[in-house]
Amino acid sequence: MIGYLVNHDKHNLQTNIRTDLNSVYENSTTQNIGYAYSIKPNWTVTASYGTAFVSPSFNYLYALSDKAAYGNPNLKPEKSENIEGSLRYRDDSSSISLTAFRNEINDFIIYNSTNPVNYSRTNTTNLNKASIQGFTVSADHFFGHFQMTCKSSQ
Repeated sequence: MIGYLVNHDKHNLQTNIRTDLNSVYENSTTQNIGYAYSIKPNWTVTASYGTAFVSPSFNYLYALSDKAAYGNPNLKPEKSENIEGSLRYRDDSSSISLTAFRNEINDFIIYNSTNPVNYSRTNTTNLNKASIQGFTVSADHFFGHFQMTCKSSQ
């Protein structure tokens, strides 16, 4: 992996590129770029774009540890493009963030049941395309040495 980071005044830019060498699937190069701007000392707005590659796990391929599932040795790896933006507040004891995201995934790996009504065994399969989008609200606060965290996603 190679990365580059620039912090200048109120600007922060980071970019990375990585190549995964895989003996089972084709090699894959993924990258990301992110930018953050400090609106005020405690407020930051961010945006990022990245790609991802996920090989199927051993359990997805062969399902030896899951008695309710069949494996699928013909699974393809997932490939995705991801974008997000956020608004963040942070001080010495608290932080709050609102993040919107969208992930476009090719060959998304899912469990597929042949008869979900009777809870029959499932198998893993690739979904051609999946789109996951939403937002996350997160907040935390320190009370002395104790931290309280609250997160919600839609």
